[in-house]
Amino acid sequence: MQTAVGLDLGLGGVLTPYSPTAQDGGSDLLLSVRGSYDFGNDLALQLLFRQWSLPNSNHATMPGVGGRFETFKSTVGRAFVDAAVGPAWTQDRVALAYDVGVGYELDISLIPGLGLGPFFRYGQVVNPANQSSDDGRAWALGLSGTFRIGPWSAAAASERAHAPNGGKAVRPFTFKVGDSDHDGVSDERDQCPDVPAGRHPDAFRLGCPENDEDNDGIPDSDDACPTDPMGDTPDPKRRGCPFIDSDGDGIADEDDHCPDKPGPKTQDPQTNGCPPVRKAAPMPDEREPPPSEATTGDLKPVSKRRLSRPAPRPPQE
Repeated sequence: MQTAVGLDLGLGGVLTPYSPTAQDGGSDLLLSVRGSYDFGNDLALQLLFRQWSLPNSNHATMPGVGGRFETFKSTVGRAFVDAAVGPAWTQDRVALAYDVGVGYELDISLIPGLGLGPFFRYGQVVNPANQSSDDGRAWALGLSGTFRIGPWSAAAASERAHAPNGGKAVRPFTFKVGDSDHDGVSDERDQCPDVPAGRHPDAFRLGCPENDEDNDGIPDSDDACPTDPMGDTPDPKRRGCPFIDSDGDGIADEDDHCPDKPGPKTQDPQTNGCPPVRKAAPMPDEREPPPSEATTGDLKPVSKRRLSRPAPRPPQE
């Protein structure tokens, strides 16, 4: 939204005299002051004061309301159509008046927000004189000036004056190219124009999917089992591989040291998935003599003489 003030000054002629004493084809002078408030990029509401000065001191002074519509905008200016209606004070009475106009204003880059240009306006006052029932009609050609204020700062106005389409958003030019497989790569650059690149495009073939021999959705370059589809129960440790557990102990055959015999999971790869080994009972040692069952009562007493007898000497050679 923005506000603006404007001034119109023009010269023209009378089509129908405002009084019986006026001559047809006489000249007139138009002076108009207006203020406007934008309700969009192209439409504005106007409050105005217009003075049509006619020959023989006749005049039509009209305060009124109106609208202004900018039909075309460019980098250099804007074309407009406007209209207004209101009461008009003439030499004889107060009557209803209206006018319409067209024009084109050029943006003045030296004064941001200012536009100047030619206009043409037609005005009519309904039954302005007591002595005649004819409507007063006149035209004027002159210069229109509008100065936009509010958001029209110097920087913004300068930028808009040199921006395409008068600062309005420019719709980008687009064109369509063939893309048969709808993968975002045009057919002229797509090395596989009938096959979409998919979630895993080939880094070396533009527009082609990476090879997947087992069709499990994992490209062969990332598939640890490129020829075996992973199925409904994929192996969490080997991408693209199925989880195979022949003995049903919860350990994949790839990690199971005993894939045909169920066993617990261990940290040792040599025993992982194998049943535990039972230790055999130790065998008695046959060389060890059996414990003696004799008691102290079975031992014979030894005389003191036998205990004190010296040991026999070995024979001498």
